[in-house]
Amino acid sequence: MKYFRLSLLLVLFSFIIAGCGSGSIFSRTNLLANYNINGKSMNFQNYTDGKAATLQIEDYNSNHSNNSTVFDAIASVGSKILSQSSQQKITNAVSTDSMTNYVAHGLKNALVTYLNVKPVKSFNDNPKFITETTLQSCKLLTSKNSVYVKVSAYARIIDRKTGNLIWEDWESPSVPIRKSGSSNASNNNSNSINRTVNKIFGAVQLASLDPQQIQNVVDQAAKQAGHEMGNTLRKDFVKSMQKK
Repeated sequence: MKYFRLSLLLVLFSFIIAGCGSGSIFSRTNLLANYNINGKSMNFQNYTDGKAATLQIEDYNSNHSNNSTVFDAIASVGSKILSQSSQQKITNAVSTDSMTNYVAHGLKNALVTYLNVKPVKSFNDNPKFITETTLQSCKLLTSKNSVYVKVSAYARIIDRKTGNLIWEDWESPSVPIRKSGSSNASNNNSNSINRTVNKIFGAVQLASLDPQQIQNVVDQAAKQAGHEMGNTLRKDFVKSMQKK
């Protein structure tokens, strides 16, 4: 039995290593070289998976690697760090639809920046391409001394005329909640929020924030996922240009 468990762990970590740096252990589609997307119209659709409709809270052992995949492997349901009421306060404060929008915005920004696509709001505008972004899961990983938000998202670009899949990507970053990403806010209220957020290191501190502050710090993880997705698109675009 001992050797069986050891073998199982070795297999698990081989998958973890294979997935490092790519956002997913699965192969992706990149056919950008086969389609002329540059300057074309594109409609953007955002979805929140049923599993991501509510923020999930899990305890974890803080004395381990920061690799996002490892979090999933050793997440624990042992002694609870947050009380039931604190967990409820956090989950009630977080709109995962808002997080979906932030992920989608990161990808949309990259498409506009690097491929000069023209966003259209409706299919009545006859877009040439469709981009779909789905928030697949959202977890708050808590310990006494630190809090991470793990966002898993999937996106794809589709040729509307043929329905063919052109490009896809998975991203699943685990982002430590340490400071706000909006430290340049100009109004006094926002500055007050930023000063509070900058002090966050543990679950108890997170639970002490008001609902809007909780949403703000959790949104940072979604922004990071969107940024990573946009950066993957940029790299794939460079590869596609080299093939032409």
